[in-house]
Amino acid sequence: MVTRSRVSLYLAGTLLLVLALGPVGPGAARAEQVQIPPEEYAALVALYEATDGAHWHYPWTLPTDAPCDTLFGVYCWNEDDGEHVVALDLRDNNLVGRLPAALGALSALWSLDLSQNALSGEIPAELGGLSALEYLELSANALSGEIPSELGNVGTLEHIGLAANALSGPIPVTLGNLNALRNLVLGDNQLSGEIPAVLGSLSDLGVLHLGANQLSGVIPPELGNLTDLNALHLGDNDLVGEIPSALMGLTDLEYLHLGGNRLSGEIPPALAGLIWLYALNLSDNHLTGPIPSALGSLSSLDMLDLSGNSLTGPIPAALGNLTDLISLDLANNQLVGPIPSELANLAELESIDLDYNMLWSDSEALSAFLAALDPYWEYQQVMPPTGVQATPLPGGAAVTWTPPLYAGSRGYYEVGVSTTPGGPYTAAGQADGYTTVATTVFGLRAATPYYLAVRTFSPAGGAQRNDLQSAYGAEVVVTALPIQVLFPIVGK
Repeated sequence: MVTRSRVSLYLAGTLLLVLALGPVGPGAARAEQVQIPPEEYAALVALYEATDGAHWHYPWTLPTDAPCDTLFGVYCWNEDDGEHVVALDLRDNNLVGRLPAALGALSALWSLDLSQNALSGEIPAELGGLSALEYLELSANALSGEIPSELGNVGTLEHIGLAANALSGPIPVTLGNLNALRNLVLGDNQLSGEIPAVLGSLSDLGVLHLGANQLSGVIPPELGNLTDLNALHLGDNDLVGEIPSALMGLTDLEYLHLGGNRLSGEIPPALAGLIWLYALNLSDNHLTGPIPSALGSLSSLDMLDLSGNSLTGPIPAALGNLTDLISLDLANNQLVGPIPSELANLAELESIDLDYNMLWSDSEALSAFLAALDPYWEYQQVMPPTGVQATPLPGGAAVTWTPPLYAGSRGYYEVGVSTTPGGPYTAAGQADGYTTVATTVFGLRAATPYYLAVRTFSPAGGAQRNDLQSAYGAEVVVTALPIQVLFPIVGK
């Protein structure tokens, strides 16, 4: 028979053995430590266990009596009531799994950076209780679900980085409460709905990145109140309407990306007032009208992308003033006319794209400059044919030409006819296919000089976004022969 005293001695010995060997099993990481509050230590253990800590690039050794001194990426600060975890930096450390709600117990946390990992699941709403948090960076993971509206309760937040995840749903209007916010980076997710106008009240905001989402509606004019904004990225969404004139007041703006939407109307010449812009991207919208000459005053610009719109008219010579320009993309518009020789002044230019327009060069020096950057730019311009000739026929004319360099598989040539030099021309014949070199027009009166010219039509399709119809080419004059009427011989 085992006495009570012998049982007590057995249990005491077992406890001493466990203490000597260290904890084992699922609770092994919960050491007795007094460096930080137990709930903060429990939060660290919960994060380790929830994200496969044993396979981190820099795993922790748990248990530990000194988490502030021994755990990679854990930073502490001695407050009045002892040490607390104030920063957690485990970026690019192979964290896999879901964020535990226990992180909400890190009540003194200033900075949380868990970016560039493989975290999944939702962002815990408990992060909205971290009343000291200033920096939150969870970008480049696989987080899903909605952005917790509770984040709007953390009035100390200066940076929110949630880009490159799979977050969905609307942007919480509660983020408009974060008056200290300087950077709001939510790009490359699946966010939907309209951009909350209340974001225009974040007067200290320097970076607003909402690009590459599924946001709809118009650009709120209230964003024009963000006078400290340096970077505005709303590109690659589904935004409509015109570019708000209110944005022209963002005089500190250095980066503006509105490309990849469905914006319409003309490019506001007042953009020239954003004198610090170094990057302007308005590509892939539905913008119409001319390129404003005023853009030539943006002397700091090194990237200008207006491609993929329906801009018309010539390229302004004033763009030749942008001597810091490194990249110029005007492709896929309806621009027409000679390329200004002033573009040869852009000595810093490394790339230029003029494809799928109706442009040409009258300058050998400019042609050489363009060819050095893009040897095939001329082959992507819809131009009228050259070498047009007209041979008189009875009541008409046989028209021949040399096809332009652009050699697509579709499209046609149209012959225009006028009785006055220079037109206006009336369509009198059509020849389908770019390889066609001749057609015949009829209906011309004998003894009357006719002025003929040919133009090219190329329908949208493939890489070409717009229908392109060139101007009429060089004019030729022709006088049709009389139509001979043969009468039958009647027998005697």
